[in-house]
Amino acid sequence: MARRPGPPGSLKVYRCSPFTGCVLTVTHNKERILNTRDSIYRQIRSSLVSGEFSQNDLLIPSALGEQFNASRTPVREALALLEHDGLLTRETRGYRPRILTVEELLEVFEVRAVVESSAAAAAARKYGDVDLAHFERYLRGAGPAGDPSPVPGEPVGEERSEELTRADLNSWHEVVRNAAHNRTLVDVLSRLDAQIRVSAPWTLLSGTGDARPLASRVNEHMDITRAIMDRDASSARALMQQHLDRDQEARIGQLVGAGRRAHPVI
Repeated sequence: MARRPGPPGSLKVYRCSPFTGCVLTVTHNKERILNTRDSIYRQIRSSLVSGEFSQNDLLIPSALGEQFNASRTPVREALALLEHDGLLTRETRGYRPRILTVEELLEVFEVRAVVESSAAAAAARKYGDVDLAHFERYLRGAGPAGDPSPVPGEPVGEERSEELTRADLNSWHEVVRNAAHNRTLVDVLSRLDAQIRVSAPWTLLSGTGDARPLASRVNEHMDITRAIMDRDASSARALMQQHLDRDQEARIGQLVGAGRRAHPVI
């Protein structure tokens, strides 16, 4: 019996089994390309925000296609999305990481502070039981060693401070953003964070010293967390704004100390 051809733009594959025989299945090329594109996008984005690429690295579509064992279409679409996110800049032969100037970074920091302080206020109004559990877990983990209920403003113990990492601090920001229950807000902050990490990765600044002790940042997190748990939206907003203003000052100061020019030299 003749088989009916698949629709245009589809891939016909015979899947065989000793029990059922061979069955023709149809996979739409568009769906397959989109899945591949999204996978490539996530992998390249992860490499960018983790600082694996320098500003002089050139991302060539054909080479990436070989690396990911993919055709040019999903690779080019993934790179175009990353360019749209502000993480890449297009050149003749490919793409390079987009390194923001100090002035551009200041703009990004300013917008992030406005949006994330709004997220803290929204979290105070909207958080649910699951969010509350995350906040309580953070307070137990970030408090002074051996103290399950730290007192506001009390210094974080040195032993506990050493256990906390930057990843812990970043995960706290994700908890606050998710508690705001606003997907658009989360997506905007994710894009802004990525731009900051590509242009000013902490690995670049590791030798310049940290002007902001870990204990100070953790205590600020704890104060914001308590304001959110008390459903004090006004205080949560103000404390988050102050926290991010301090981080901006320290981060820009490190960049200037590391010799970042106002306009990057390629």
